[in-house]
Amino acid sequence: MEKGFGLCAHLEGTFALWLSALKYLAWVGQLGLSLVLPPVLALWCAGWLRERFGLGAWVFAAALVLGLLTSARCFLQFLKMVQKETKDERQ
Repeated sequence: MEKGFGLCAHLEGTFALWLSALKYLAWVGQLGLSLVLPPVLALWCAGWLRERFGLGAWVFAAALVLGLLTSARCFLQFLKMVQKETKDERQ
C-alpha cells in the first residue's frame, strides 16, 4: 500500500513540474508578443496614415518611438509580475 502512495506522490511532483514548465513557457511567449507587436503595429499604422493622408516620413519615426516606448512599458510590467510571482512562490 505504501508503495502505491509513493508512486502517486511521484506523479503529483512530476505533474507540478510540468505545470511549472508550461507556465514559464507561456510567460516567454507573452513577453515575446508584448515586445514585438507594439512597434510592428505602430509602423503598420504609420504606413497606413502616410498612404491615406500623404504624411511625410516623420510619421514612421514617431510611430517607432511610440512602439518602442510601449514595448519598454510592457517589459517593465512583465518584470514586476515575475518578481511578484517568484516572491509569492518563496513564501
